[in-house]
Amino acid sequence: MLATARSLLLGYLATASATCVAVATFVLPADPYWLVAGAQADRIRPALELRMRFAKTVQLIERAPRRVLIGSSTVYRGLDPEAIDDALPTFNLGISSLRILEARRYVQHATRFAPVEEVVLGLDFFMFDADRRTEPGFDAALGGLDASIGSVLASTLSWHALRDAWRVSVDAAPQDGIWQRNGHKRTFPRSAESNSALLESAAREYAAMNPDSGPGLAELEALITYCAERSVRLRIFFTPVHISYMNAIALAGRSDDFVRWKAAVIALGERHGQRIVDASLGNPAVVSPLAASSRHYIDPSHYSPLVGAAVLHALGLRVRQDLQQALASEGLLAIGAAPALKPGNLRP
Repeated sequence: MLATARSLLLGYLATASATCVAVATFVLPADPYWLVAGAQADRIRPALELRMRFAKTVQLIERAPRRVLIGSSTVYRGLDPEAIDDALPTFNLGISSLRILEARRYVQHATRFAPVEEVVLGLDFFMFDADRRTEPGFDAALGGLDASIGSVLASTLSWHALRDAWRVSVDAAPQDGIWQRNGHKRTFPRSAESNSALLESAAREYAAMNPDSGPGLAELEALITYCAERSVRLRIFFTPVHISYMNAIALAGRSDDFVRWKAAVIALGERHGQRIVDASLGNPAVVSPLAASSRHYIDPSHYSPLVGAAVLHALGLRVRQDLQQALASEGLLAIGAAPALKPGNLRP
């Protein structure tokens, strides 16, 4: 009886080991999460889009940055680490539709499993929707040791990894943009039709949101306190959305909620000695003409890397000399230093 059980166990272990070897042998060369330094940048890795929360969790561990830029897609499209002119290794941890609860957990993960000493956090109004605290694909255990070890193992020895490796292509053409190893996505221009559809969608989403920012503010306060207790420098800014997007917020009936949210975040920052930069202030780009993508905006909700460089400058980071000259010539060096534009006063 014992001999039979032992034989079954050994057979199971042998099968499991062979399966793991087979999976790893296929997954490692495909590199679906772009973890191998020097791996082909021109591969199309669908998992970077479809499983972005997981992919950036393991990428961060491999990249081992000392500074992270975190926020929604506005961050990964608009903030290019290459714009920063210093020696601090920087990774863009921006994630699509990121919520403030998720942001706090990713900061915990980043400071625990990478030598992170500085965090740049971009805030969007939708991140504080009380009815949508997380998005699909978020690991509620993120930030803990078990979850991070599990993520590393799952990046190679899992059926998810096998499926994601199968989807990797060297022949397909990128549709939305091209990912960089630093976590930034160089986004392709958008059409006027696409931008118009985005505004209609934004108005619907804001009309449906729960504007009670209390739970989100508690998460932000916990994030601020967490960084302060660990001597991690924190820089926070409000995303500089285009005036057409602010009009969509107004059309959704959320103007007053938007203004109250900003005021509450600023008051929270003041209580903790945390500066909050409003990147829509003194920013001529927010009222610049926009139909299709422009020099300043990819679309109404996503600012371009040029405006992103101005945001980094406003936060006190040193940007490259060529970018400083471009910002000066376009009047973008004064971002964060003028009266606010309130969506309640902006009507189409």
